[in-house]
Amino acid sequence: MSTTRRALWALLVSLVLTATTACGAAWWLYDRLSSTTETVRDRTGPAVQDLAAARSALAEAHREALTAFASGQAGLVGPGERYQDRIAAVSQSLTRVASATATGDRLQVAEGLLIAYIGAVEQADANHRVAGGPTRVVVADLVYAARLSGQVLDELDGVLAEQRLDDSAGVRVGLWWWLGTVPLLLALVGTQVWLGTRFRRTLNPWLLAATAVALAFAVLGAGWATAAGTALTEGTGTLRGTVVAWEQRTRTHVAEGARTLKSLLPADCPRCAVAVADLTAEPVAPADPTSEAAITADGRAAAEHFDRAADTGRLAWAAGGAFALLLGLGAVALSRYLLEYRFRPRGGAR
Repeated sequence: MSTTRRALWALLVSLVLTATTACGAAWWLYDRLSSTTETVRDRTGPAVQDLAAARSALAEAHREALTAFASGQAGLVGPGERYQDRIAAVSQSLTRVASATATGDRLQVAEGLLIAYIGAVEQADANHRVAGGPTRVVVADLVYAARLSGQVLDELDGVLAEQRLDDSAGVRVGLWWWLGTVPLLLALVGTQVWLGTRFRRTLNPWLLAATAVALAFAVLGAGWATAAGTALTEGTGTLRGTVVAWEQRTRTHVAEGARTLKSLLPADCPRCAVAVADLTAEPVAPADPTSEAAITADGRAAAEHFDRAADTGRLAWAAGGAFALLLGLGAVALSRYLLEYRFRPRGGAR
């Protein structure tokens, strides 16, 4: 085999390898983006929102129950309709979380504690109806309910901490795309230069077409991948913002409930205040937390970001189509030279 023929084969192999690397890297980025986005959009994201909302709803339900007993409203309607509505919201949220993602035993513990909490409030309501007011027995029931409520909040916070909002697939995705395609472009340009120098001919039109395909693949693919990656990171950022907003609402409800519980304690029992000091301590909370409507709107905005990030099918089509075109154009571009040197004797080769 002549030196020129070996060089031509080396060029063809380099084009095949760089095309395979570029398109394989593109497919890997597509698979990573799509799988990560689907996980966050369909499982982790909804679970995070439901858990954060459930904590806020439980804290609000407990505050409503304490307010009903402190105001005397419990003698007429029990803990109140708002309490019932918030407890139902908690139960529905936990059901959705259990069906959406793996949460381990902590969620089951939280559900068991929630049932015990509801039972404690019902017991306080029953004793309140019998006594006709917030007697020490009723207050003891409410203190027990408050302790159970805090335990449920702690368990749900643990489950929430286990949910990982992974947006690493969207970080610098455009850079990774270019790192895969630049070697291909260099190989095509280098092949064109070598052929022009070796055979003293004009530019090879087939290689020009292959270079145009590779350049379009690189530019368009980088733009599409960057847009998808940006949508993923923006969506997770918005989702984290909703978790913070729900936490602020939770702290506000807990602080208000702590103040109400403190007002229910018997004035002639200083030891009672000491015994429940952990339940009447008010956490730092904003005076005007974000409204539920605003948080819900942010959640919808995050879902829209995830939908845009999941629109990555064109990346897969681009990778497959570019690979086929590059192999075909590269083979045609070099085949005439390979055929020309196929039977040329070694001594006649340049």
